Amino acid sequence: SMQCVAGNAGICLCSHGDKKGVVTFFAEKDQEYEVVVSTFNAYSSKKQGDFRLDVTCPSEEKIESTELFCGDSINESTVGLLPSSTWLPYCSQVSSNVGISGAVHYTITGNDEEFILSTCSEETDFYSSIRVYDMSQQYCVESSSYFSSCSHGTNQGVVSFFAQKNKKYDIYVSGSSYCSNAINQGNFNLNVFCPKSIAKMSKQGVDCAQQVVNTTEGLMPSTMLLSSCYADNHVGFTGALAYSIVGKGNEIILSTCNSRSEISSSIRVFSDNYNKGYCVAGSSYFSSCSTETNSGVVSFLAESDKEYTVLVSGGSSSYENGKRGIIALDVICPEKNLTMKSLDCGSSHTDSTIGLEPSSLLYPYCHMDSSVGFLGSFSYSLIGDGKEVIVSTCNSKDDFFNPSIRVYYKNWGRLECVTGSTSYYGCRNGQKSVVSFIAKYGVEYEVIISSGDYSKRGQGNFQLDVFCPKTFDVEQVFDGEEIIGSTVNSTPSSLQLPYCGGADSSSGFSGSSSYKYIGEGQEVFLSTCSSYTNFDTAIRVFNRDTQIPSCVSTSTTSLCSQGRTVASFYGEEGSEYEIIISGKYGIQGNYKLSVFSAER
Repeated sequence: SMQCVAGNAGICLCSHGDKKGVVTFFAEKDQEYEVVVSTFNAYSSKKQGDFRLDVTCPSEEKIESTELFCGDSINESTVGLLPSSTWLPYCSQVSSNVGISGAVHYTITGNDEEFILSTCSEETDFYSSIRVYDMSQQYCVESSSYFSSCSHGTNQGVVSFFAQKNKKYDIYVSGSSYCSNAINQGNFNLNVFCPKSIAKMSKQGVDCAQQVVNTTEGLMPSTMLLSSCYADNHVGFTGALAYSIVGKGNEIILSTCNSRSEISSSIRVFSDNYNKGYCVAGSSYFSSCSTETNSGVVSFLAESDKEYTVLVSGGSSSYENGKRGIIALDVICPEKNLTMKSLDCGSSHTDSTIGLEPSSLLYPYCHMDSSVGFLGSFSYSLIGDGKEVIVSTCNSKDDFFNPSIRVYYKNWGRLECVTGSTSYYGCRNGQKSVVSFIAKYGVEYEVIISSGDYSKRGQGNFQLDVFCPKTFDVEQVFDGEEIIGSTVNSTPSSLQLPYCGGADSSSGFSGSSSYKYIGEGQEVFLSTCSSYTNFDTAIRVFNRDTQIPSCVSTSTTSLCSQGRTVASFYGEEGSEYEIIISGKYGIQGNYKLSVFSAER
């Protein structure tokens, strides 16, 4: 019976169109094969026509190879080449089918060093791919048919590999494997680089409180065999500025967020472990940069007397790679023991982060990344007394500065996050911050004010207010009563109460009024439906019989008119309830509260 050996109804690697056919197969000795050429498919608009059938036997042709050495720059062309073998192993990103449009063959003899092969050149006029094989083992070593760091186009090839001593490697340069780039023959310029290892790099020494300015223009590619260090190691292709810094048991912040840096950049920090680069920290994008470039900022704890290698390269994303230019690196060593102002209940502090140097970025994540400290932070100290504390920047007058709040305490010598906030919808004057926490008796807390998370608004002025809401000790109300009250100028009530239906406890930040009610074994209605009530009110009712208050009833919906509302609950005989009246969205005002049972 007839058995299919190979078939293809269209291959995009043909330079004469994307619907020609190409097949490759291994022809056993003396075996006869039947080759059938037909229309592309049954639905083709042109079902008959002329064709030319080419037969190539690449295994019978000896492909001459050129030996490559460090520093070589070779101009070659695939134009007019016959197909080379497509039976080579699949090589990472590149199918061996690229050989259909021809391949130029090279060899390299290893010497225990890195080789970078590149067709990134203005003289390369087509989309090219590079494949590296260890033919003694019949396996692919590395390949590339797309490289975003080329400054001369996005689809040239670059590969990097470590060539073992005396081992022979075969290199093939062909057209691209991407179907959208079907013109697969052309001229190319192949460059061979042998970059130094990280241990052998020439490095400029830097220290705290220093800015060094250099350019990546004219640099040769640096090593691309380093581990990914929060930035793709391909950024090293356009060169890397190498610096050395010796630790003093201190935090070091490295930044290219400054006006002197002309291009986007990445920063990678390595320690030399067994002559190999071990990633310590890295960054290729930093949202808190006040500059428009996607510059890098890293922070790390530098061990005493340990040397670190810092590599600064151009490019921080596939859209920015390949650029060269001036990069200024700032070395900042933030102070460890800052003098902190003391906070007390009822205190208010007006301060500013303007002109502050970056503060520590090594704080634990606390509802926001510690990177907010890059634009400076103000720290305060608070000693707990076992009660709730509310810290707020809502009264800050600077409309162009959105401060964030972080609260920490030390637990066995380690800082632990207590709470944090970058915005608070209860503030009436913009995205200021509010946090609430129970301050344990005798425990010292550090309260940190910084720029808002992901904010590029820089630095500004703020007002920090501290409130300690009263515990449950309030006026009692009775069935049939009407109470006139106001939340105007009242201090925030507890924000630690549980969520209660549609009324979040945050509504109490703008001030609230609390009342005690003793249940009488009947349903009770609470209403602010009165012409005297002049703001949108929220009603929350909590059962106070338990140690932790439980929500019984709530209402934030306008059930009468103009934001006034009604809530009801069943008051168990003898149970104690807390009724809280507050405004929605930070609003304050006057109200009339009516309390009446179903019987009335």
